[in-house]
Amino acid sequence: MFVKKGFHRATMREICKATGFTVGNLYNYIKTRDDVLCLVFETFYSIWSHQLENEGIFDIEDPVEQLRMAIRKRVELINQVRDMVFLMYTEAKLLPRDFLKTILNEESYLVKNYERILRNGIEKKVFRIEDPFFTANVIVYLLAIEPLRGWNLKRYSISQINRRLEKYILSLVMNPEE
Repeated sequence: MFVKKGFHRATMREICKATGFTVGNLYNYIKTRDDVLCLVFETFYSIWSHQLENEGIFDIEDPVEQLRMAIRKRVELINQVRDMVFLMYTEAKLLPRDFLKTILNEESYLVKNYERILRNGIEKKVFRIEDPFFTANVIVYLLAIEPLRGWNLKRYSISQINRRLEKYILSLVMNPEE
């Protein structure tokens, strides 16, 4: 049942351990591999897409500090759920079409939040970017670099990757005078 495309019995044990369900109880809620994927994505995006609001990022007045904190909070979350992030980016194509549309809307909402931060910085003449929407998409993707490319970044610790990532993103958006 769960043996295809990377799902196996160990995954079910991990889900049971994480949720506190017994395998028998879990099968009352999960009938197919798609059910597992949908539950994982739903759980993740309920945290992921509203994190910036929940962390008070939009209450910060200084655009540089606002972006810096948005980056830090995002990589902090990603570090905690790195396997889930990897799963999201690699298995989204397996989601049922209607559910994928919902998830992509959640991802778009996250991008809009970063775009909001960037537009704030442009208005205050702190950021120098031509296309905040494109830049927000790049930032959201870059923030997932460690789970997606960590195999090739072994020379750095996770904290070094996070610091380099923050510095790199800020250098992309900052006015040279700042």
